[in-house]
This record gives sequence, C-alpha cells and structure tokens, in this order.
Amino acid sequence: MEHLLQKHLVLHCAGYFSSSKQTQLCKIKTKPQMPVLNLTLASAQETQNLGALLAQFKSELPSVWLLQGDLGSGKTTFSQGLAKGLGIKEHLTSPTFSLVNEYHFANGQTLFHFDLYRLGSLEELYEIGIEDYLRDPQAFSLIEWPEHFLEAFPPPYLHLFFHHAEQGRQAEIHLPEAYAMLEIPLRKALKTLHVTIF
Repeated sequence: MEHLLQKHLVLHCAGYFSSSKQTQLCKIKTKPQMPVLNLTLASAQETQNLGALLAQFKSELPSVWLLQGDLGSGKTTFSQGLAKGLGIKEHLTSPTFSLVNEYHFANGQTLFHFDLYRLGSLEELYEIGIEDYLRDPQAFSLIEWPEHFLEAFPPPYLHLFFHHAEQGRQAEIHLPEAYAMLEIPLRKALKTLHVTIF
C-alpha cells in the first residue's frame, strides 16, 4: 500500500501478522527530483559572468531557458552575459516593448530573447507565434517573465530563478531530470567564478 507523505516522499508499507502482534515493515522512497544549483551573486558583473559561463554548456542543455524573478533581480543582466558568451557582438537589451529581439551567432544559429511582462493572456503569446519560435531547430530561446505562461513551454527547459538578496542577488538553476548528469560538471565550472554555491 502506498501513501504520499509529502510532495517528494512515497511511503511503502507491507504488513504481516505473527501469533502475538502485527509487525509492519516500512520503507521510504524519494521520487526523482530536479537538481537545483543555488548561488549568491555579489554584483552585476558576477551575474553576467554566470550567463557567460552557462553559454559554454548551451549545446548540452535544452534550447529553451526560462528566466523568472522580480524587476531588477538580474534577468536581463544575466542575458547580457549569456549573449557575450555566445559571441554576440550586439548589446542585448530587454525587449519589453518589442516582446522579442533576435540575435545571430555562430553557425547560423539565432537567439530569440523574449520579455513577456506586458502580455495579458496565453492567447496573446500564441498570437506572436511562440510555437514557431520554439520549433526552430537553429534557435535558442531565452524567455523572461514566463511564469504566467508555463503551459506554453513543453519540457524539457532550463528554469532559472533570480532573487534580490541583502548583498547582491541569489540565483537558482533548475536542471531537468533528463539533464541531471550535468550537475557535477556545472558545479565544477561554477567554482571558477568564485561565487558562493550552496
């Protein structure tokens, strides 16, 4: 018999009777969890450095990255570092009013940088052709403010969260389960940034 203890725990129990009492043997199993890397970024430069470093793993990670966080928490700063890491020469700015900006880099690839802050409904997102962008085999999509439209983004995707902190910012990198093998290489690479990882 199975009982869900919490979000991530499953309790398996098997009971049997002896002549004097009932004994239960129970084992707790954990469901596979998405690996999460937590970092403290002390400055805007460290936030850009994180983007540049993750650009080195682009070919090993999903082609859709979701950037979630409050205003001024570092999403666009991270994106600027990522663009530099990809070899994009143009200065990346947030597409708040254009909704999506397009940048070209090595081997005919395209970075689509979205800002969904001004969108009011899922229908509006489909109207701008989000499905076509996501299906482009030569495209890499970076999406700010995705939280109200998550159903539009089929997994797997890399999900990053940015938070204000007392000193700088905090970032969370949520790896899809299918990419869990990258956790150790990423941790090793992140240590070269000399940022706090926990």
